Formats: sequence, C-alpha cells, structure tokens
Amino acid sequence: MIVVLLTASCASKRNTLIPTMPVWMVELPPVDNIWGVGIALLQDSNLGLQLATNRAQTEAARQINALVHSELINHANEEGLADDPRSITAIENIERNLIDSRISSYRIDKRDRMQDGTWYVRISIRKSDAIGHINSIVENELAEYSEFMTDLALSRINASLYDTRMRPSPLGDE
Repeated sequence: MIVVLLTASCASKRNTLIPTMPVWMVELPPVDNIWGVGIALLQDSNLGLQLATNRAQTEAARQINALVHSELINHANEEGLADDPRSITAIENIERNLIDSRISSYRIDKRDRMQDGTWYVRISIRKSDAIGHINSIVENELAEYSEFMTDLALSRINASLYDTRMRPSPLGDE
C-alpha cells in the first residue's frame, strides 16, 4: 500500500512541474549561424523582453569577440608583435569596438516567456554578416595601425642598413 501511495505521489508531482527554461535552450546552432541567448525577469514585461534581447546581442558579440581575440593574439605572436604597446592597443580597440557595436542583421530566432515572467530570447546572426561586420571594424583599426607598421618597417630597414657593412663591387660600374 505504501508503494502505491508513493507512486501516485510522484506521478502527480511530475504533472505539475513548471518548466524553468524553454526546450530550445539545448539546441545547437546550424553551422552557418551564431546564436546569442538572453534572459531577463522584470516586472514590466516589455522591458524584460527588451533586456533579454539586448543580452542576447551582447552574448553573440562576446562569442565573436572571443574568436577574433584569439586570432589576433595568434597573429601578433607569429609576427613578433605581441609585446608591442601599439599592437596591444590595436587589438584592444578592435575588441572594444566589437563588444560595443551591435550587429544590425540579427533576427530574433526564438522568444518565450515562462510562467514566472522570465523572458528567454535567442537571436541568430549569419556568420557571413558577422564576418562583414568584423572586417569593417578591423579595416578601420588597421588603417591607423598600418602607419605604425610602416614606421616599424622603416625603422627595421634603417637599423639593418646601419648594422650591415656593404662592400663595393670589385668590378665597379661598367
């Protein structure tokens, strides 16, 4: 008799459980998309939805930034510029611009309001749109950075010329 009561009790609890998050939270994005998820619970439902959407955008920007940061650091290390202050500043400026900017081509992919009033929003950004956005930010920063690279190249050339002893050709000009 105790077993029957216990089983009936568990069955009734299963039916009354309130989901704490949408089922789509466990999905993975398609290979050509980046997803950002935002969650918010505010008394004003409209503000909660707006905040969740902003958080989803920020999450997507952070994912993109992490990838860009890794690649920029690898590139700086390969070029021997990882310790140069101007190189570090350029990388930091690119990262800050990525986080601060909003990729305008996102779309709200999923949006659910749970029974407790919490909004869950998932945005989707096509990777091709993200790449275009990254390229514009990097190109703007590299325009300033290229002056530094030109100065660096010229100083290397000058140092090389000063450090190298050149002999005149024994044949002379004919």
